[in-house]
Amino acid sequence: MSTFSAYQFASQFFVNAMIIIFSYFGRDNGWFTQGGQIQTAMFSQGVTAFYCVVFLSWCWWLMPSRPKKHELPKGRSLLLAGFRQNWSTCKKIAKHYRGGLGWFLLSMIPSDAAAQAVASTSVVYLNRVVSLDPFQLGIFFEVALAGVTIGTKVRSKYSILFVF
Repeated sequence: MSTFSAYQFASQFFVNAMIIIFSYFGRDNGWFTQGGQIQTAMFSQGVTAFYCVVFLSWCWWLMPSRPKKHELPKGRSLLLAGFRQNWSTCKKIAKHYRGGLGWFLLSMIPSDAAAQAVASTSVVYLNRVVSLDPFQLGIFFEVALAGVTIGTKVRSKYSILFVF
């Protein structure tokens, strides 16, 4: 899992670097005059969409084929089958793993939501309160992504030190 996370954060690092370079050289061309942040955001979304189309398609093509694990019962809807399977898994966790795994998964619900909220609101805070321009915001997140990428690899090698 840590290798996947390292690859994920490294790819975000490289996409962010491309956007930073674009915004840096765009300053001289007037991209950061009136409305320049909008052009940078549009470029960022275009690069992200391109990377998603290319790499998600590639990953889908590389995904190995697997045989069916379950048969859909007669009269059941495929639309609801995933929800039924999730409900069954939740009941098994509640029955057999009430103490550890159950509480861990329950605690992950608000913590994951909080992590997503921090990521999205930090841009507004850094821009409005700290007065960072888009280039400085990019550098801020580039340093954060570099630290997270390195941290995931360190965590995978020395995981015994992080068990509390």
